[in-house]
Amino acid sequence: MIGFRWTLGIVTALVTAGLLAIAVIGGGFRRSFGASDSPMPIVITLAASGLVLASLVWPGQRVIVHLVALLMVGLAVGSIVVARKDFATAAFGVVYAAAWLSYYVRLLRA
Repeated sequence: MIGFRWTLGIVTALVTAGLLAIAVIGGGFRRSFGASDSPMPIVITLAASGLVLASLVWPGQRVIVHLVALLMVGLAVGSIVVARKDFATAAFGVVYAAAWLSYYVRLLRA
């Protein structure tokens, strides 16, 4: 199970770093054309990623693990809604949520 935790943690960290890089580069382009840029989606994404990573680093903290389980259910539902427009992104979201929820079930059984 430790390998599963590491895999989920590495995927989460890489996706978070990628989204942060896209936000920084995209924000620079947006500001160069004179548009304003709202930091709230990035802050929410980083907070959610931080919670997911915290649940993987400290699996004994049940409150965090249960909050992330709710977050993953929301991710799965949201990904299914998005699947009509962009199947590849939605599939990644559903697969990641299913993997994390599998980890959650294993953690509760232990």
